[in-house]
Amino acid sequence: KTSTVTVNPIPVISVNSPTICSGNSVTLTATGATTYTWSTGETGNTISVSPTTTTSYTVVGTTNTCPSLPKTSTVTVNPTPVVSVNSPSICIGNSATLTATGAATYLWSTGETGNTISVSPTATTTYTVIGTTNTCPSLPKTSTVTVNSIPVVNVNSPTICSGNAAILTATGATTY
Repeated sequence: KTSTVTVNPIPVISVNSPTICSGNSVTLTATGATTYTWSTGETGNTISVSPTTTTSYTVVGTTNTCPSLPKTSTVTVNPTPVVSVNSPSICIGNSATLTATGAATYLWSTGETGNTISVSPTATTTYTVIGTTNTCPSLPKTSTVTVNSIPVVNVNSPTICSGNAAILTATGATTY
C-alpha cells in the first residue's frame, strides 16, 4: 500500500508600504498568495486605509491551506504644513514684501516661488500662497495688500498785518 503526502509550500507574500499626506487614504496591496487576512479584520488582497499618524498593518496570505509568515506594511503619514503669511498696507506707488512661513517650499498665485516675494499693486490686491513639505501641500493661504492713496493736503494762506498772528489750518490727512 502506498500513501502520497503532498507538501504545499508556504506562500511568500509582499505588500507595499506607501507614504501619504495627512488626511489622505491609500490602498495597501498584498501579492503572493490566494487569500489574505489583514490585521484590520478585512480580507482580500487590497484594502483602503486612512491613518492619521504613521501606522503599521499586518497581512497573512494563505495558499492551499498554508498560511504565510505575517508581512507588515507601514503607512508613513506626513503632516500637512500650516502656512502663515503677512498682509501689509502700503501707499500707492510703493512695494510690499510678502513673507510666508511654515513649509519647505512655496508657490504664489503670481507664479513666483520662495518664501518672500515683492509686489507693487496699484489697488488693494489679494495674493495666494501654497506651501509644501515632504510632497504635502498646505491649504491655500491668502495675503491682502491694502493700497492706501496718497493724501491730498490743503492749507489755508491767510493775509495778516505785520505783528499779528495767523492760524494755519491743514486738511486732507489724518496726521500732520
